[in-house]
Amino acid sequence: MTAQQPGAASQPLSETLRSGWQPLAPWRLKQVRAEGDQARLLFDRPDGAEVQFRLSALAAASRRGPFDLEELAIAYLKGPVDFAVLEPLGKALQQRLRGHNSMDVLRILQTAQARPVHGEIWPITAPAERLAGLVELLDPRVVAGLSRSQWPEDQAAKVRQHGLTAVDQPPSQGEPLQGPEFVPPDFPQLQEALSPSQPAGPAGDWPDRARAALVDRPGISVRLVDLLGADALPPWRCALPWTRLELSQGGFVGPCCVEYQAERFAAEGSATSQWNGKAMQRFRAEMAKPGLPAPCRATCPVWQGRSEPVGEVRISGGPQAAVDSQIRTVQALLAGAVHSQGAPLAVCLTATSFCNYDCLMCPLGEEGQLSDQLTPAFYAELLPMLQGVQVLEVNGGEPMASPHFRSFLEQLDRHSLPQLRVNLITNGSYLTAKQWQRLLSVPWGNLTWSLNAATAETYQLVNRGLPFERIRANLDALNELRRAGEVEAQVTYSMVVLKQNLHEIELLGELAARDGASVRLMLPFRNRHNASIMTDRAAMESALKSMQKLASQLVERGRGREARGVLAQARVLWERLDRGWLAAL
Repeated sequence: MTAQQPGAASQPLSETLRSGWQPLAPWRLKQVRAEGDQARLLFDRPDGAEVQFRLSALAAASRRGPFDLEELAIAYLKGPVDFAVLEPLGKALQQRLRGHNSMDVLRILQTAQARPVHGEIWPITAPAERLAGLVELLDPRVVAGLSRSQWPEDQAAKVRQHGLTAVDQPPSQGEPLQGPEFVPPDFPQLQEALSPSQPAGPAGDWPDRARAALVDRPGISVRLVDLLGADALPPWRCALPWTRLELSQGGFVGPCCVEYQAERFAAEGSATSQWNGKAMQRFRAEMAKPGLPAPCRATCPVWQGRSEPVGEVRISGGPQAAVDSQIRTVQALLAGAVHSQGAPLAVCLTATSFCNYDCLMCPLGEEGQLSDQLTPAFYAELLPMLQGVQVLEVNGGEPMASPHFRSFLEQLDRHSLPQLRVNLITNGSYLTAKQWQRLLSVPWGNLTWSLNAATAETYQLVNRGLPFERIRANLDALNELRRAGEVEAQVTYSMVVLKQNLHEIELLGELAARDGASVRLMLPFRNRHNASIMTDRAAMESALKSMQKLASQLVERGRGREARGVLAQARVLWERLDRGWLAAL
């Protein structure tokens, strides 16, 4: 491909397409064409069926389509294929391109060195038995050999909403492809990225295959289900005891949030010693048994929503030491071992209990103290462990209130830790434009902003901190850096659902969609200031309806994982309503 354009993401498009691979059967990318201010992708399958998608800039006044990104229109062209195929293909294409600067995707396609090939197709030569495609399959029901079918009326109406006049319309050839086909200079690498991943080989040789695919290749990751095959995976319902270490506020340790633990374990010693301490060994031993593990509460949304399955665990590319550490971690997971030779894939820390806000539902604004902030010695000891860690997640209190943590952040260099991503849960009050200039070298992953509201009035009512306008300015500064490619971070807007903000659940989803952010909902613990919805049937029922609507909207936007997270919270509400439980969590 051509050299990166100004503002382009640092990771090449071919690497973006390769990372996070999940095969789509039996479609393959057959042809790519640059046509002036547009680009077209042509997919086909062995029975001759074809689907075309057009990529173009999304003008501010354009009507948004179901697959569009913030600045990129992704439109399908009518053809002889059911919408049952078009929809998951379009949503999967949207999801695959979402992590890349959308306008840079189009610019790369448009400015690639083009040459006419006189009607010949781009010669992708993957063997027929291998799965192919550019995109990620979101709906497992879409499999090889889908044929035309009779649709119920409600689904037929949905199809018509997306621009098809009839479900059973006669086949058409669609619009003809125009313009020269391009062949990028790095064609062999791009061809490999667009071609199918190797089917899972013998289970015993997976470490060698993982090393071959991932060593010295940051930005690439592979799921265990793709690496080993579903039949080789153990039946553990949750992978977190083998992949995640959380050192919680109050001095507790475990694989997850302490609020969802039926048994609590006091942390003793360093993060390194805690990884194989008695708490983590207890969780691993219990998770490998049938039924709800003894240390876990039944209200845990991860358990209820099955949102951390073994097959979705990923090994990330990077230096060989990092890949080897992750392989050792996965080996312990597969064996159900209580002791792990590798480092955790994720480490979660509470930087301090102090918070400069006094949110309705949280006591830390009143009780938190800066005196408990993690020390420079703790961070110095943590650094060697981070050589094998994928994600460092930090929360509080307000973590950015800790000067020790801010100093630690400024030491992190994304070039020396290419496999690491730092996830931060914050109220955003410290993340001013000036502060961002000191944090540009941090290997950011996700920034979760605890908004708890979608309007200025509700924000002030619930959070009781800085005015929303100040937070909006900080968000705008971050979004400008993201657009310029100086900060490569995903953003999530979070809400703890209370009586005072439940009417803004759907509005939060709309705000997140406008800002290119994800959305996360949480149920409140305790009943501080009588704000919890969990003691009020009408509030729970209202929140449940809004959650279901939000989940439906997220599915329409191709954000299935976020929708599952929302529905996991909704399921807890539904079960407590069904059993008549009106009590704080």
